[in-house]
Amino acid sequence: MRQNDPFYLHLLAQCQSADLEHRLDALEDLRQHEYLDLVPAQFLLDRLNSTSHWQEQTAILRLMYEIKKPLPIEAMMAILGDSETSPIFLRMEVAHLLAVVKAEEALGLLLQLLADPDEEIALREVITWDLALWGERVPRALLLRLLADPELCAAALDMWRSQPPQSIPLEAIVPYCSHEEKYLREAAIKTLMDAEQRVPIDIILSALGDPEPEVRAAASFGCIRLLEWFGGQIPLDPLLQLASFSTVLSRLHYS
Repeated sequence: MRQNDPFYLHLLAQCQSADLEHRLDALEDLRQHEYLDLVPAQFLLDRLNSTSHWQEQTAILRLMYEIKKPLPIEAMMAILGDSETSPIFLRMEVAHLLAVVKAEEALGLLLQLLADPDEEIALREVITWDLALWGERVPRALLLRLLADPELCAAALDMWRSQPPQSIPLEAIVPYCSHEEKYLREAAIKTLMDAEQRVPIDIILSALGDPEPEVRAAASFGCIRLLEWFGGQIPLDPLLQLASFSTVLSRLHYS
């Protein structure tokens, strides 16, 4: 039986070595040599609880994404909910893992942490980004509220890019195209473009004159798609006035 494979057993032993590099190599070899179908989830959890090295924690969690056996969801939720002894990096990684595997029993805890203004903003951002993975399990009203949250609006804009084009709330996103922060203007332009044929053309064309190059670049690349979707409806004069738009034209020419 493969459970008694000497090399597999050797790798399990190496995962418990006193040497960090040996442990990291053994974890990678479990994947490379296709032993993940044998590795017990509890073994990975024990390894996770035994280390404080972020590289090793990351490697173990990456294996948890791939194993076919049921994950110890309650134990992972305990790590996520423990703000006193679990480092923020580990909690962020665990939150993402629970969303990727769609651990239904963890959704309530994730939303509770998201709603807590005293919780670490980095964790709340990760949870926000991953809300799209839950589909209709997350109320649309919550997704809209996140756009109005000053601390989470950037993550919310990115999250909406993963939603179906017809569901993107244009009226809630357009105001960010004139926000004082350039990164929010850039994110808003990209999110509007993901609404596809519903995109407000005038907003994208107006952003071509933004004072910040990142925003102008987002609008310029968006114009490639505008021309593909709407053709002659798009006025060329604002585009031709941009020296950078030569890049856009060349992309269209060779596409």
